[in-house]
Amino acid sequence: MPELYLDLDRRLHIQRAHHSLRAALDLGGKTLLDGFHLRERDGDEVRWTNVDMVEETLLLRGEIEGRWRVHVEVSVSGSRCPRAQWDVEATWCGRGPAQTAFDVEWRAHLEDASPFVPGVFYGANRPEGKGSYPRWSAIAEPDDEASSPAWRFRTDRTMTPLTMLHGVNASAAVLTPDRFSHGASGMGFTCTSAVTSLSLHFPFLEEPISYAPYRPTSAPDGARFTAQPGDVVAFTFEVYAGHSGWRPLVRDAYRDSPSELAPWVPGAHAAHLAARGLTDWHYDPNEAMLYETAGFDRYFCQNAAQWDRKHMHVAWVSGLPYALALARHGTRMIDAAMTQAGLSVIDRIASEGISPAGCFYPQWTEEDGWTGGWVTDQSLPPVGQSRTVGEATWALMVAICAAEGWATGDRHASWAAAAQSNLDYAARIQREDGSFGTYYNLETGAVEEWEGAGGLMWIPALVLASRYRSNSGASFPKAVEYLEAAVRAGEYYADFIRAETLAGAPEDVPHGVTSEDGYNALIAMQHLYEETGDEKWLELAGHAADYALTFRMSYNATFPENTLLGRYDFRTKGGDVASPSNQHLHNYGYVCIPEMLRLWRLTGDDYYFQRARDHVFCFRQFIAREDGDFNARRGMVPEQWYHTDWFQPKGGVLPLAHSWCAGWIVWVEDWLQSWGTLFFNPREEKTYLLESVIIVDEDWDGGTVTIHNPWTVDVDITAVNLLTEDRTVYRLPAGETHLYQMFGAALPGVI
Repeated sequence: MPELYLDLDRRLHIQRAHHSLRAALDLGGKTLLDGFHLRERDGDEVRWTNVDMVEETLLLRGEIEGRWRVHVEVSVSGSRCPRAQWDVEATWCGRGPAQTAFDVEWRAHLEDASPFVPGVFYGANRPEGKGSYPRWSAIAEPDDEASSPAWRFRTDRTMTPLTMLHGVNASAAVLTPDRFSHGASGMGFTCTSAVTSLSLHFPFLEEPISYAPYRPTSAPDGARFTAQPGDVVAFTFEVYAGHSGWRPLVRDAYRDSPSELAPWVPGAHAAHLAARGLTDWHYDPNEAMLYETAGFDRYFCQNAAQWDRKHMHVAWVSGLPYALALARHGTRMIDAAMTQAGLSVIDRIASEGISPAGCFYPQWTEEDGWTGGWVTDQSLPPVGQSRTVGEATWALMVAICAAEGWATGDRHASWAAAAQSNLDYAARIQREDGSFGTYYNLETGAVEEWEGAGGLMWIPALVLASRYRSNSGASFPKAVEYLEAAVRAGEYYADFIRAETLAGAPEDVPHGVTSEDGYNALIAMQHLYEETGDEKWLELAGHAADYALTFRMSYNATFPENTLLGRYDFRTKGGDVASPSNQHLHNYGYVCIPEMLRLWRLTGDDYYFQRARDHVFCFRQFIAREDGDFNARRGMVPEQWYHTDWFQPKGGVLPLAHSWCAGWIVWVEDWLQSWGTLFFNPREEKTYLLESVIIVDEDWDGGTVTIHNPWTVDVDITAVNLLTEDRTVYRLPAGETHLYQMFGAALPGVI
């Protein structure tokens, strides 16, 4: 019986009997995967005629009589998580064309299994009865068509193309690229107390529903390919079984390939374009507001400024973080009008935006003034959501602590009073176990709902406030209590991180899993570690980062040539899916780029650097470089890119600019200019690049580096020696190649 050993504890063994094939993946003497079937959809299964082994490769041959000849090679892939890789070629033997498909299935033997599909399924995804997007439940729920124990879906919905079932002590998974020789692939699982299986589909199936709301119905969907006589259909997949869970498998499936990234502009230029977009298309000088949305096309807008929604949240989708980013950028670029625009928004929120409860009102609207936030439970009174007001307080504390020293005199009094009101409110309503709750009654201050982890964003605000000292040396009266509250909250929310049950960060998905929950957990745990030095917070920051990165695309989706994203050759690697509920790519991952890069520096784990860089480079695309670029106006940044069918067909872009999308670009790109964009590790002879220039050569013995600037604008590089922390700024003239010392002054001259 041929066997393929994956490592000392795993083996794939295959046995053929009477044209059937038993393939099993064993782990520690226990079979975790078997019941392998390869069949034509709605047709016959392959009859296997031969099994051989040549060196480290299993060779299988089979047929579907009168239709297909099948050849399979099975080898080993992966490093952290060795896997059996199946490369299948099927030759069509019919005399005419045929429309058909192939399906693959494996039976899994796991105790109390639940699904994990990066970006698509995180266990149940949502509580029963809350939401209408895909939910896994071990039993069918007749009143909820989007809840099922079995799901099939397009692979391009996944961020890393794998589907895992993990049980009490072991996990099993299948992986496949989003495309095969004849179309788009699919994946799936069935997970009940009686049946646990994994499946692959070439082309895809989507059932029990197809979650693409732009279609008139949610009816199941699927595709088939047309085989012509002599056609060879090729597809590949991998099979995994192990004890390690999803964290090492997601890392192992990721490939660090900077050549797959294609930014449109360098970082400083991205920041300047986005800052101009904020001032030109979102800022209202009469109201001192950064409006949330502006339409690409003025034809559909109701005013000359192209404002689509004259609303402003105090954080999250608009408000304080982006006003602060604008003020910082204006100061850096010596643009007084831009600086004042940002400061005026902060001033108005600080002076007017405190509710009777003591926390911020979550939003201002032209219709209602200062008011409650978005809420799906209409039985609640006007409420503020913990993440929105906590994030606003964090941003205000960053502004108060800013090196630019804006907060002086009356402005300091106003900002500090607003921050203290919010911080005191958070400390006052914190439950004994550390929870900050989720929804706050804006009149009484009572916590209307405790469920969820949205309160994580109070932690960085409290940490910053605990260490703050004014120019005169004064601190907040309750500074010690603030840090105690942050630590107590960290202990409470740590259980959510460890159990991977984070949910409830954004107002529009109050009970479900989202990418934003992972971002907030990373920010909170990183701040606790940097303040206390307690290693448990660093470990939790790493866990939160790994979780957040499961929402980050590890590959480039392929788009139809005539779609907008196809024409612009949009590279999706590094983009984040918003959530299983909102299946579009977004750039909110910028919010935790500083924390993820600081985590890289603290741990030396290059994975965090690579995936942070991917996100930054991904969203240096689709910042409108001039009026008319992708039909937008200069500096506009859209909120949604459709990597798969969802609210629009795959390949489209939401023709609406959002203030937060531009704001986070400004925040992070300006931060990078001072923190560093090129890092040298002389001990390991490694370079790390956060600017889209080209390293032509490295001479570690001579201590020089040759860099080419491919852009039509000059680029400044802040280079950092990782061993000594020495910093050097290189000026790279447009289009030129220069030689620089790695650790010292730049060498003059053009090569």
